[in-house]
Amino acid sequence: MTSSRSVHYPLSAHPESNAASDNTQRQTQESHQAKPIVRHMDFSLDDNLPRYMFKNNPMISGLIYALSESFPRGEEMFIASVRAHQHKITDPELKQDVRAFIGQEAHHGKQHRLLNTLVSQRGFPNAFYDRLVRFLLAASKRLHGKRQLALTVGFEHVTATFGAEFLRKNHLICDQTDERINQLLVWHAIEEIEHKTVAFDVYQKTLKSNALRYRMFVLGVFFFLTYLTVATTHYTIKEGQLFNFKAWREFFSFLYGKELGMMTQLFRDMKAYFRPDYDPRDDDHSELLEQWLPYVDQALIKSH
Repeated sequence: MTSSRSVHYPLSAHPESNAASDNTQRQTQESHQAKPIVRHMDFSLDDNLPRYMFKNNPMISGLIYALSESFPRGEEMFIASVRAHQHKITDPELKQDVRAFIGQEAHHGKQHRLLNTLVSQRGFPNAFYDRLVRFLLAASKRLHGKRQLALTVGFEHVTATFGAEFLRKNHLICDQTDERINQLLVWHAIEEIEHKTVAFDVYQKTLKSNALRYRMFVLGVFFFLTYLTVATTHYTIKEGQLFNFKAWREFFSFLYGKELGMMTQLFRDMKAYFRPDYDPRDDDHSELLEQWLPYVDQALIKSH
């Protein structure tokens, strides 16, 4: 698929190397962790977007639309949970990272609201999914502030891990996806990686409980996967695609297949979260950021 704007994909699109030396020191890991940067973007999203923007597949597109619908309200919760503990932070560098985290998440919400408005014009039942998201977030708001922060730490692990996998596999996806949507998702993935340590660092400075972190992670992932399953299935039925077996095969290949398998690697990486010494810095994604940042810069509003 093509758009009205010329978009150039990285020539060096290849999976990130997983090789790492066992004796790599924490100082080296920290040097590889990019700082979050607030970017003002223009992806030229307009009303000529196709109905199925992702691989022209209703199921995969429905999954991406459901994710996008959850982002604005979800990121508002993430911002609130970190901001509630911001006054306890004395480290000036972490304070700066928190401000950048809030700025990045706010811009994610802005861009995804624009996308959500556009896809709703193509039959995506935004109101139904928004009610589901609001129901889940209403439940989370009843949690004590420390549980909300623990929930945020878990979701930030999931989004950074999924974002990294999306960038690794993007060379298998980009030529079958609307370029503007792919660029938006790449930008979002990059910034999730850039700020992946912020909520964790705030949590470690204020709470530190591994047991709470584990419990809220399991609870959050369970309800979020339930939401995605219900939303994607509902959209598939609404589109009259429930018995489109070819599209279902492609959908499951996208999630669990040998070549793509977006969820397969994600489930493997989730195990790291349950290590007592877990730290988001343990995964070095610097090569992925170096590879994909020039692609994102094409949509950067230069005046900022």
